This record gives sequence, structure tokens and C-alpha cells, in this order.
Amino acid sequence: MMPPRDTARWYIPEEYTHLFHTPVYQALNDAERTNYNRLYSLRINEQFFTFEELFIQKITQRIRHHRAFRQETELLDSITRLKLEEEQHSRMFRLFNQRSRPDIYSGRDIYFARLSRLESGLLDLLVRLPGLNPALIFLMLAMEELTTAISTEILNHPLVNDLDQDYVELHRRHLRDEKRHVGIDVKILKKVMACAPASLHPVNAAVFRRIFGTILKPRRSTIRVIQHLAGESGRLAGMKREMIDAVKSLDIAGAFPGMLVQPSRMPVMYAMFAQFGGFSLTDDTVIATNESS
Repeated sequence: MMPPRDTARWYIPEEYTHLFHTPVYQALNDAERTNYNRLYSLRINEQFFTFEELFIQKITQRIRHHRAFRQETELLDSITRLKLEEEQHSRMFRLFNQRSRPDIYSGRDIYFARLSRLESGLLDLLVRLPGLNPALIFLMLAMEELTTAISTEILNHPLVNDLDQDYVELHRRHLRDEKRHVGIDVKILKKVMACAPASLHPVNAAVFRRIFGTILKPRRSTIRVIQHLAGESGRLAGMKREMIDAVKSLDIAGAFPGMLVQPSRMPVMYAMFAQFGGFSLTDDTVIATNESS
């Protein structure tokens, strides 16, 4: 087992956590804020490699058998390289988490962002259903550019030198490949959209907006971070319900990572919205997501 990391620095700027955007954050002392910051950051790492392993790997495998790519040797080679690099990303995020909190990650890789059997089954069904390729590729593009935006924000933050530099380097290495992956996603999306029946575009757009909106809304993994935080601090045990209710009431657009979903931070996704207008995000997406959480 790797020796635990010993540092009191935050991993990410505090405004990139959910509790920061709630009044209850003011009730936390410095040690509690630091612990919350680090736990929340480990959750981000889990989400990164969970998405890469459970979604991107399945989608890229499906793409390789799509009729639109049978003669696209160069693009297929790029997809193979993307898959291998995503596997490398997963390993480095896992290793960081294990070194940071061996007590949490002893014998497991996913703690905060674990899926239920129902969620895993629905995800597996989603990537197998015929006719949903546009929705899946749009979602892959959106999530890869969102993770790119997250890493970029961390690296460009005015207080980046005050953060844990191992965590910063983790996202620097991630960003090195991810920008190129977004470009590959665009090529895949254009090929898929070119051969997708126009009659299925509205269904695919609705599926994309629903799933992406759900991902942006603070949900179960966020709550698990708070539950674990409260479990490690007797003082916060009595505040657990208040903290959970506070993050569940957050507006998507005003809190992390939803605040990054804008043209200046995700220009490629918005360029694809301009080209395929039916997929653009709407206020209805946010309303529907709030009602479902």
C-alpha cells in the first residue's frame, strides 16, 4: 500500500464545491472546510474515472462497429488512442485517491460516486439501445469538455499556488490529453449525425438534455460527501440534514459544475449546438432536473 499523503492544503478552490454556495458553509471551521474540500475533490476524481470507464469505454467500443466508421481508419486509430489514454487517466486518479485517503479506498476504488444496480443497468441499457448514437456522442462530448473546463479552471485559478500541487499536477496531466479528445469527439459526432435519421433527432436531443441536466444537479455522491464529513466530525453530526438540504436546493447554473456550462468555458459544445440546434440546452432542462432530484 502506498503511504498516505500528508498535507493540509485544499485540493480545489472553495468556490468549486457545493457547500460554499450555501449559507451553512459559514458555520464550518477551517479544519472542517479543509476536510470537506478534500473529500469533495476525491469525489470529483471518482466521477472523472467512473465516466471514463463506465461510459466512454462502452461508447467507443460501440462506435468501432458503427457503419459510419468502417472506412475511417485514421479516426478509428484516434479512438483507440483515446481509449488507452482514458485508461491511463483512470489509473492516475485512482492512485491519487488511494494515497490521499487509504482508509476510505482500501479494497475499493469508488466510494462517493458508486452507482446503484438500477443505475448501472440503465446505463448499460442506454449504450445498447439502437437509435441513440447522437445522444450518447453529444453526452460524451459535453462531459469531456466539462472535465476539460474543470481542470482548466483549477490550473488558471489565481490561488492555484496555494493548492495542493500534486492535485494540480493531476489535472495538468489530465488536461494534456483531454483537449485533443474533445476534437475527436467532434469528428465522431459529425459522422454520426450525418447518418442518423432526422426523425430521431428530437428523441436524442431530449435524452441528451435530460441526462446532462441530471449530472449537473447535486445528487447522491454530493450527499455522501456530506454524510462522510459529518461522520468524521461529531460537531457536524447535528448539521448533517441542514447541509444536505442546502446543497439539494442549489440552482444548477449558480453552483459547480453547472456554472461552467457556458460558451466561454465550453465553446466546442456550444458550437455543436449552433450546428445541431435541436440539442441546445433550455430552461426546461433545468426545471425538469430540479423536479427529479
